[in-house]
Amino acid sequence: MRKMSASRKDRDKSQEPLTTRYRKLLWGIRQDQVKFNKLVELTAANIRDALELAGKEKERLEESGDGAAVDWTEKEIMCLHHELDTLKQLTIDMERCRDSWPTLKKKKPPATSARSKPERTQPTILVIDDDKITAKSLEHFLSQKDHKVIAISNAKEGLDTALTVLPDLILLDIMMPGMNGYQFLTHLKEEKAAEHIPVIILSSLSRESDILEGLDKGAVDYIVKPYSPQVLISKVTKILSAE
Repeated sequence: MRKMSASRKDRDKSQEPLTTRYRKLLWGIRQDQVKFNKLVELTAANIRDALELAGKEKERLEESGDGAAVDWTEKEIMCLHHELDTLKQLTIDMERCRDSWPTLKKKKPPATSARSKPERTQPTILVIDDDKITAKSLEHFLSQKDHKVIAISNAKEGLDTALTVLPDLILLDIMMPGMNGYQFLTHLKEEKAAEHIPVIILSSLSRESDILEGLDKGAVDYIVKPYSPQVLISKVTKILSAE
């Protein structure tokens, strides 16, 4: 019975229109690239930390007169530099490839009834964070960039607001009372009307597993607190300009 069910599922999948299957694959590739880029960032940061420690270890070994260990450490340092250079070049090559992709001009939507979503003259950003200081600071410098900001202090209310307002971007904390950020993402991506809304996670959780879970659940980026406002603005601008 299991084999029959599996083959029926495969048959249904193969009968999907070619365009639909192609677009699904492209979307999956883009999601994998986001995860890959984040892994590259984490790996590069670890390599830089290792290089700093290796340099100190080399100095210690030189002072102790252990020539063989010094030579070994120098070889390790060379390997680490090579890996870091390789990661940098790989990132550059992928960015060039991504920039070369063709873009389609979006068709203007047909005239709809008065109940349809009104056209906005400025991007709307929904901030969901129970830390009032963080929410206020985000609201302050995003408003200076001519963005309309709506700040919500809990994920459940934030989800209701997202489905009602349909913002252009969501900035989301993870650790919140009640529904957390991961649960919010799961519910948001289940809603057809809102699944397209890009989400940037802003969280103090910095473990690799936390970051990958956020990306797996549909976030387009993950920024660890404390963060640079300039870096955040740059990422927000890039995402909004791609919409």
